[in-house]
Amino acid sequence: MSGVEANLRLLRIQSAALAAEGVWAHTTPLPEPGGLLLATRLTASVLGSMEYWQVVVFLLHHSARGSMGLILNRPTNARVARGQDGMPAPVHGLRDGLPSSRLYWGGAHAEHAVTLLHAGDQPALLSDSREVAPGIHCLFGQEQVAAAACNVVQGLTPLRFFGGACTWGPGELEQQLQQGAWTCAAASRSLVLKHSIQLPVPLWQELACMLGDERAARRAQRAPPSPRPPGSPAPQE
Repeated sequence: MSGVEANLRLLRIQSAALAAEGVWAHTTPLPEPGGLLLATRLTASVLGSMEYWQVVVFLLHHSARGSMGLILNRPTNARVARGQDGMPAPVHGLRDGLPSSRLYWGGAHAEHAVTLLHAGDQPALLSDSREVAPGIHCLFGQEQVAAAACNVVQGLTPLRFFGGACTWGPGELEQQLQQGAWTCAAASRSLVLKHSIQLPVPLWQELACMLGDERAARRAQRAPPSPRPPGSPAPQE
C-alpha cells in the first residue's frame, strides 16, 4: 500500500480537505452511477483501441437506455480560460486561467461537450448541478460551465473540467462487461475529485492495489504505453 500512501501525501498538499477524508475503494458486482470502471488487460482488444489502456472511468449515468462516464486519468496540456466571448476554451499556459482549471480528456464521444465535476464547497454552482454520488456534483453543458466559470472561486476541493465523454448505447456496457473489458468498483470522492497529475503512482495502479489486484498493478509497470489522445500527456498520468 506504499503507493497509496505516496499519493495520499501529494493529495494533502493539493487539497487538505480531500486528504482528511481518507481513501477507499472496493469492487462491485455491477456498474452504478457514481461508481468506477477500471480497464482490464482485455479492454483494448474488446474496444478495438489502445486509447483506453489503463483508463479509470467515473460513471455519470447508467440505465437500460445506456451509460455515460468521464475518464479521470487523461489530463491534457490545455487549461480552461475565460475567452473574449465568456466561454471556457482550452488554452496553453496560465494566462487568464481559472483555479484548478486543467482540462481532461473525458472520452472519444461527445467531443464538444464540456463537463465540470466538483464538490459541495462551491454553493454558487449547486443550483444547476446534479449530485451524481454523495458529495460529487456534475455540471453539464458548455454554456452552463462557462457561466459558472465566470464566478467560480478557489474552493477547498479541486475542480475537474472535462472535454468529451465515454458513452454506451443500450446493453453495450453490459456486453463489454461480459467480455471482461471492465472491473466495476466504488471509491471515495477523494479519489474521484483529486487531480491525476504527477501522481507518484498512476491512478489505475493505485486503484488496482486497493482492489487487491497487485499482480495486475505490477504487470502495468511493464506494459508498453498506449498512443496518446490528442493533446493529452502520457497515459500513466
